[in-house]
Amino acid sequence: MEIMRDSHSERAVEQALQFGSQIVGASSACLVWLEDNYEFSIADEYNMPTDFLARYPKELRGIDPLNTLALTMRGARTEMLYHDEIRASDSWTEYVSSISQYNFGDEMDMLLWSAGRPIAGLAMFRPPRASPFQNEHLNWDGIHAHLQHTIQMHWRVRDERVRRILSSRCGLQPREIELAQILVQGASNADIADIMNISVSTVKTHVVNILNKIGLHSRAEIAAYINYLQFE
Repeated sequence: MEIMRDSHSERAVEQALQFGSQIVGASSACLVWLEDNYEFSIADEYNMPTDFLARYPKELRGIDPLNTLALTMRGARTEMLYHDEIRASDSWTEYVSSISQYNFGDEMDMLLWSAGRPIAGLAMFRPPRASPFQNEHLNWDGIHAHLQHTIQMHWRVRDERVRRILSSRCGLQPREIELAQILVQGASNADIADIMNISVSTVKTHVVNILNKIGLHSRAEIAAYINYLQFE
């Protein structure tokens, strides 16, 4: 059960794309959410060719020297296509040739991290006639820090942060965490039982266990605590 979406989330995605496009001078940009298995889903895009988005997972990802798995393994935050280390990749020439079909001459990718793992990736592109990203004298660390801070406001990132804290700090089990995040949205015991496909008595037992583990005294305190964790 995910934390309820809100206007903060939509603005976080919009601001990340706008900031990347305007400050970095990208002609196209794409923000994706990253899963634990390095799969991804598109959060939003700006001026990206539809055919490129369709081809990338099946054909281009495997030859992309900036793919999320490669960047994660290096612990990267910002990488540029024309950086010497990236150009040394065996697939670099093939990838550059492939993206040139879409009038992309250069690419810069940023991994945005939360709780020690990458949670989003922002790919930005420039046309062939534009100056390479690496030639720009910009504060790339500062730009990355701003984007990473911006994306923390999205419900998806807040949801992940809450689940990790409830597990590591409070010792809640996965089903207890799921129940707590349903409860925070105002669901009754009967609603929770229906959503989780368990009995009402089991719901009550879980609530008691959650209260004891966190050291709280009421359902309202559970809701208040989880709301606090979203912005901790």
